[in-house]
Amino acid sequence: MVHGPCGELNPDSVCMVDEKCSKGFPKDFSETTVLSPSGHASWHINEFPMHKNTHTIYRLRVHLPNRQIVVFRPGYEHEAMERNEVTRLTGWFALNRIDPDARQYLYPEIPYHYVWNERQRRWTRRQRGADRIVVRIHAVHVRNQELYYLRLLLLHVRGAQSYEDVRTLNGVVYNTFKEACQIRNLLADDTEWRRALTEACARDMPRQLRNMFAYILLFCEVGDAHALYNQFRNQLMKDFVRRGMTNDEAEQRSLRAIQHVLMVNGSRLAEHGLPEPNEPVQDMEPIDVQLERQVADEMLQNLNPEQRVVYDSVLAAVHGGPDHADRYLMVNAAAALIAQLRSEGLSVIVACPTGIAASIFKDGRTIHSTFKLPFDINETTTSSVTPTSEQGRELSGSSPKTPF
Repeated sequence: MVHGPCGELNPDSVCMVDEKCSKGFPKDFSETTVLSPSGHASWHINEFPMHKNTHTIYRLRVHLPNRQIVVFRPGYEHEAMERNEVTRLTGWFALNRIDPDARQYLYPEIPYHYVWNERQRRWTRRQRGADRIVVRIHAVHVRNQELYYLRLLLLHVRGAQSYEDVRTLNGVVYNTFKEACQIRNLLADDTEWRRALTEACARDMPRQLRNMFAYILLFCEVGDAHALYNQFRNQLMKDFVRRGMTNDEAEQRSLRAIQHVLMVNGSRLAEHGLPEPNEPVQDMEPIDVQLERQVADEMLQNLNPEQRVVYDSVLAAVHGGPDHADRYLMVNAAAALIAQLRSEGLSVIVACPTGIAASIFKDGRTIHSTFKLPFDINETTTSSVTPTSEQGRELSGSSPKTPF
């Protein structure tokens, strides 16, 4: 048993009674094991239960047709597919087809009246214990739209016998689960998005919450985005406040994070009636021309012939051509070349493909940070830097803070 400091070292300990430890600590060293009169140590040694389970938790998964999770061992894939062909959800459909009494219940209500038989993969009528279960239907991120809307429908549709039944209203089968939600007026106001964000506040970190808020703006029909943002404003910026930022600074960082997700998907906060964040100021240390010249001279002596060819070629390209006074170079080159250009009074941005490479150079940055690019870059990726922003002016060479 581990017992914290008490007695003279900690007279306010909860174990102290009449200025003595009620547990008898500190104890004298003993050469042999001694059982206390209370039998507490014996209880531990014999591994008797320390707690009791009073309720059974029913976790109900939600999945699209033939998209259920299948766990298997290598070499037993086929058996695992057969074993998981019927899930609790599809088993609920099958139950409704053969048992008219079951059709009065929603999917989350069914465990209170039926028991899932894991071996037979079907629901059977419950005989007892309905008052000792807790039902949890798995959460779904709003970005996974069809699955999210299926989950929403399962909270409102009773007695469905198939996925088509879930999408059916008044005899009409709708093409998507989202369309079925719209026809049922489940998305008539922002109640569903408030409920989704409230659930997320209880389980997710602020960063995940900001991503979810951005995806709701992108893919859902939000009636009043400004009111929705104001309701969850404090939760969205909670991690920045914890770092010691003021509320204004934290809100700006929160808005920038949401803006980034929106811009990657071709949207902006302003399009949803929300305030645009202030552009962050990119602070760069002033260039010490003499120091950079000294560094350049020292490193130039250590270049091998191949490196010197690269050095001379890039330096010639920078100095060549008409009207090069306002030339602004993005370069991931040797430190000698960077120092040489800076020693000439030019402002150099070092943009590297990885954070490790950027850490090698003074004022090094990643290309993702420099050009505000998403982590996964492909042929359709575009920069989210705007020409009128502080960073855009810095890159274009028009920032008054940038020496050339």
